[in-house]
Amino acid sequence: MEQSFPSGADLLALIRANDSRALTWIYNRYYQELVRVAYQITDDGDLAEDVVQESIVYFWNRREAIEVTQSLYGYLKRMCVNRALRRIQQEQRRVEVSQLQNPDPQESKPLEYEELQASIQQAISTLPDRCEEVFRLSREDQLTYAEIADRMGISIKTVENQMSKALRLLREKLKEFLITIFL
Repeated sequence: MEQSFPSGADLLALIRANDSRALTWIYNRYYQELVRVAYQITDDGDLAEDVVQESIVYFWNRREAIEVTQSLYGYLKRMCVNRALRRIQQEQRRVEVSQLQNPDPQESKPLEYEELQASIQQAISTLPDRCEEVFRLSREDQLTYAEIADRMGISIKTVENQMSKALRLLREKLKEFLITIFL
């Protein structure tokens, strides 16, 4: 016998009542459609599934503080779209910094490459302590923002802010090299 889903309003009531069946219903009702939406943005099936799972877990863990003023599906869809866009943006930043830290030495003269590497390391070492630590954990240790937040005992939002600050400061300090690289 197939189990019927509660209506949107009833499902929201179950969520507010901390009824764990609501999480199962959310997953069964919306997961595939949300993965399709995330896939349209990421063009990566595994990443799309990760985005949806992270979004549903985030929603469930914060269900008491989150206020759904539209349809639950619309709310979850917006969460997934935002998270997918953020993940793409993070990956683009990671690639940019990786290219700055590890340019192809055969494309540039050895002395310029060494000078660039030294300048990058110097710029990184001038970052504020927390900023530098977050940056190194992300770029050198390849940790996710969630792993960094857990390791440092700070929120993911703080990690995001520190990374944004680090990248902004590094772009400012290394702008003469960026201009040279792209000429």
